[in-house]
Amino acid sequence: MAEKMATSGKSHNSKEKKSYPGGGKNSKSSSHDEMTLDKFVSKMLPLIELEKEAEITASKDTIAMLKPEVAQKRGCAILNLKCADVQTGLLGKTLLELQPNRGDILPPHKLTPHDVVVLKSNKADSTSAALGQGVVYRLKDDCITVAVDDIPEDGLNSSLRLEKVANEVTYRRLKDTLVELSKGVLQGPAADLVPVLFGSKRPTFSQKPISFSPFNKGLDNSQAAAVSKALGAHDVLLLHGPPGTGKTTAVLEIILQEVKRGSKVLACAASNIAVDNMVERLACHKVKLVRLGHPARLLPQILESSLDAQVLKGDNSSLANDIRKEIKVLNSKFLKTRDRKSRGELRRELRQLGKEERKRQQQAISDVIRDSNVILTTLTGALSRQLQDVSFDVVIIDEAAQALEVACWIALLKGRRCILAGDHLQLPPTIQSVEADKGGLGRTLFERLAAMYGNEVMVMLTVQYRMHHLIMEWSSQELYGGKIQAHGSVNRHTLYDLEDVQKASATEPTLILIDSSGCF
Repeated sequence: MAEKMATSGKSHNSKEKKSYPGGGKNSKSSSHDEMTLDKFVSKMLPLIELEKEAEITASKDTIAMLKPEVAQKRGCAILNLKCADVQTGLLGKTLLELQPNRGDILPPHKLTPHDVVVLKSNKADSTSAALGQGVVYRLKDDCITVAVDDIPEDGLNSSLRLEKVANEVTYRRLKDTLVELSKGVLQGPAADLVPVLFGSKRPTFSQKPISFSPFNKGLDNSQAAAVSKALGAHDVLLLHGPPGTGKTTAVLEIILQEVKRGSKVLACAASNIAVDNMVERLACHKVKLVRLGHPARLLPQILESSLDAQVLKGDNSSLANDIRKEIKVLNSKFLKTRDRKSRGELRRELRQLGKEERKRQQQAISDVIRDSNVILTTLTGALSRQLQDVSFDVVIIDEAAQALEVACWIALLKGRRCILAGDHLQLPPTIQSVEADKGGLGRTLFERLAAMYGNEVMVMLTVQYRMHHLIMEWSSQELYGGKIQAHGSVNRHTLYDLEDVQKASATEPTLILIDSSGCF
């Protein structure tokens, strides 16, 4: 398939990264890459604070400086809503179903599941206190469901509006991880891993290649070699997968091989879509797995693998369902009751029932986690209460070169070994704060280890299945030391090979480079 590639005069880290395409054993000599644990923690704490403030400022500027009607047009608020129903979700969360007061469908907006929102009276100004704060749980054309910890005391019977706010939970989790990393970590499952990742202890591998019978019979030689080296890694392996080389295919094979030899695996990625991709491709194998995360953020085809779905099948969950039915009846009464004293009594009863429901559900959750061979979640999701006392034989992070190093540590502290898959020569994590970016917040663990250990811990996939060989040749020579080869199935694919595409001056060239310097 032919592709057109645009390149600008300012490429991210291209100059720095060309110095170690594929890594090199001598790269450890660079003092820039020497990072002790204490230095890392002290450096990252203020940078995370800068990034948090940048996001909060952007969020406040979006809402506080706009009239509600303008905020709705910008997509960051929804006005004129009514509370149509109150339900109970997993672990006693209260679900408020909000529908438009006028019309059948919600106005256009940019809210997505798992966004943090505040609920306000529709008439309140931008500085007014919120009735409550929650997370977008479910979205439909005609309603939006918000999960809150408790029912707001007043205001649900009036006209309402939702406003999107900055998600400070993520930053709190990152800070908590740094604190944990700086104290007592040597007593945890990652006690032997941490010194390796900070350079005070050398990584080790099995002396002989690990032989295995592949689940995927179509693995190419470089993928098979990567899996073998990963299985022989005693602490860390970097799986370097340039675009189109089947990185996730190799990751899935590693997961299956680890389960086969009895390992409990934590598989993570920075984004929900990357995690869901792993879940969907593992689902066809007989592996006991569970996907942690907000159900509203998961792809429909993998919902059966979600924690919520599996918990509902457990015995403890059946007992909790009886409590939930009683809660639903009381929620309905609460919505209809106007008397303040009666509403207070209903709230107290709902809290007590919710406490009992959470107890039952927590036991059901523990059963699912204990019986699963593979737990899959986003990096920040690895700090959820469900995994608080769970340790793993191996932690596997896909797309690790697009994740903040601090976020990676959320998962890494739970495992004895780790495998990081990604490409440090492609796009880095997105950083909002210019100051935090200059300070090094965007430098990933994958990039740091590649510079520190190089080929000692890195194995690269070398056969790509996506591009015409001429397109591949450019990126292979510029970024990957000429090591990439195009598979025969795509070697000479061109755009006009597609049905209904005519051969013309715009479709005949295989590769067009466009200098976009000065265009912005």
